[in-house]
Amino acid sequence: MNIKENIAATLNEEMKKRRMSIDKFAKFLEIGKTSLQNYLNKEGNPSLKTLELIAGKLNLSMGELLFRGRKFHSSGRTSLNGIPEEIALLHPRVRESAQLQFLSLQSLYDLSDKLTLEEEVEEILSGEHTA
Repeated sequence: MNIKENIAATLNEEMKKRRMSIDKFAKFLEIGKTSLQNYLNKEGNPSLKTLELIAGKLNLSMGELLFRGRKFHSSGRTSLNGIPEEIALLHPRVRESAQLQFLSLQSLYDLSDKLTLEEEVEEILSGEHTA
């Protein structure tokens, strides 16, 4: 699913969940009806300000609005799952250092996810995104 499809699917889902008409939903989001219809039809390019407004009104993160449940975690992050238990088994003299290294690695994965998301958002907003 591309970004416009994600936005349309999220908006449709949220509008149905709230049992609102397009008119009422547009007023709730504080955007024009025509703009909302364009977004629902996978057309138009909302500004960053509009995306932030919509996400805020729907109580969603920008990632949830733009990427609709898409996971950014690589398989490498999944391989970290058992590490805390393994660290607990280490000798006490190295355990704290291992815990710090583990937290550093988790932070790097988080930073990578954030940078990936920011780059994709920038790509969408600049109109360079294709599918």
